Amino acid sequence: MSLNEKIKAFLFDIDGTLVNQELEMSPKLREALKILKEKGYHVSINTGRPYRASEQIMINNGASDLFEYYFGSNGVELYDTFKKEKTYVAEIAPETLKDLDPQFREDYLALITYDDKGHILFNHMPKSKEHVDFWCRVRFSTPVLYDYQTNERAFPKAALLFETERRQDFEEKMNKFTDDRVDVFFSGNHVMEVVPKGMDKGRSVYEYARILGIDPKEILCIGDQESDLSAMFNGTGLFVGDETPEGKEKVPYTCESVHEDGIYKFLKREGFLD
Repeated sequence: MSLNEKIKAFLFDIDGTLVNQELEMSPKLREALKILKEKGYHVSINTGRPYRASEQIMINNGASDLFEYYFGSNGVELYDTFKKEKTYVAEIAPETLKDLDPQFREDYLALITYDDKGHILFNHMPKSKEHVDFWCRVRFSTPVLYDYQTNERAFPKAALLFETERRQDFEEKMNKFTDDRVDVFFSGNHVMEVVPKGMDKGRSVYEYARILGIDPKEILCIGDQESDLSAMFNGTGLFVGDETPEGKEKVPYTCESVHEDGIYKFLKREGFLD
């Protein structure tokens, strides 16, 4: 059986997968997504971004009507575009955030969460204003200082933000970090995701398979970072670009980067667009 006969659904990461650093989707890829939908494939999003920011990127690229579900915040958030409903599978308790907060107050580390009004909530601003501005721009969010020690809200996810040149320092700090309430993992060169225990993009694959009534291996899971590997292992994986995280060798398919229209070329080669 060919791949295009085996696969019934797609789960796409966003950054570095569907869009480039300028948050732009190539015309060829947008057209390919339309063809997949017309052919009856199920097409959805699996991202570390919250739903609100994910949808805005798709609106800006004229692709908002192409996706059935948004699995956001690394598997914690689910938005059903048919029912217009958003649910949280799990959340990080206020007490956990209060405990995390004092561990990340150096001038190059910040603990952040997102609220429902388009704000990124920083425990303090990192020293690089350009870094903060970039982070907020790509998340379509406004920076706000937030006192986690008085916080009484649960949040679906948090993130630990650091300067790229200090990654080694950050890795050493994280090697000493243990907490049985949350899981942490790298996502890109300057952020560590913090999610409720047991949550990752791989869980989204099983939930998507349950919703559709199909086998997880009938879902082509597409991404470009270490944080996408759990989804690729649970479904059928396609790794985009030249990054080489540990475990990539176990992913059955690879393609060129988003800048080279890698996904479009792969779909074309495998007969999905014929």
